[in-house]
Amino acid sequence: MRKVDAGKVALMPDLVRSVRLRRRGGRGLGRVECVWLRLVAGVYALTGQRSAALSAYRRLVALQPSNAFALVALAHLLAESGDVAGAIAAFRRRLELEPDGGEINFNLGYLLEKRGELAEAEARFREAVALQPKLDRAW
Repeated sequence: MRKVDAGKVALMPDLVRSVRLRRRGGRGLGRVECVWLRLVAGVYALTGQRSAALSAYRRLVALQPSNAFALVALAHLLAESGDVAGAIAAFRRRLELEPDGGEINFNLGYLLEKRGELAEAEARFREAVALQPKLDRAW
């Protein structure tokens, strides 16, 4: 994972405080706050704070279940953390929303293969190539 210079994320505490204050204010997180939460989650991920990033992406997916970006980010973090079942579930949810993802099918196939579900993994790899023929990793 890339490390980011701490000076480049000087606003991080203010962003987190802003999201927390909105949540404490008695109303749920709105559209703008979800954008902030996505930003905060991304900064956590970039600075190697995997647990905080996972928590933020889980919250974002709970608030916006159809947020394809958040689902993919969550799936990658879950996979990196060793939660293969959680990552598979997140990738599957993403494919339900937008079934045209060659890269998503490939990633799902990789995790299924890792878990020993070879027939479904092969089907996902074939789907990945069909959707995105130039996806080198799928060959």
